[in-house]
Amino acid sequence: MSDPSGQPAPGAGVSIRAARPDDAETVAPLVRDIFIETFGPSNKPENIDAYVREAFAVEHVRAELEDPSTIALVADVDGQAAGFARMETGAAPEGIAGASPVELVRLYVRATYHGTGVAATLMQACIDAAKARGCDVMWLGVWEHNPRAQAFYRKWGFERAGEHVFQLGDEAQTDFLFQRPL
Repeated sequence: MSDPSGQPAPGAGVSIRAARPDDAETVAPLVRDIFIETFGPSNKPENIDAYVREAFAVEHVRAELEDPSTIALVADVDGQAAGFARMETGAAPEGIAGASPVELVRLYVRATYHGTGVAATLMQACIDAAKARGCDVMWLGVWEHNPRAQAFYRKWGFERAGEHVFQLGDEAQTDFLFQRPL
């Protein structure tokens, strides 16, 4: 279902499913392209290239999807992968409250689906999946120069809890740590 501009109606046609290891060949280029689109214009190309070569290699993504500490979800819109989220259970950095934390490692949505409800549908599915796994707090790192993402997380009840370094190639960047109870 689309509006007159051809954009999908909010939340229309969105389905969320668990990502499986055999999804790696679809997920790897999806997250690579979204990462480049989002962070490429604000960073040195060699740093982006170094990061995506390793982090989004099909074998690396497959290993993440096989990891029992991983909760991964794919957002499909009318049969096409439009977004991806990956969470990881385990220890959290200092300042994150909770006995059973889960890190929202990635929540990526193609720019063509921004404002359509895909990200909200995917976020709600992440919260539901984390609760089902018994987690009591969700935390994440968000780049200090990404106000759009920060506003999205605040809308979902996340509050700033500190910061840490995110290494992008030869550049140490600051990520704000956000958390919310589940």
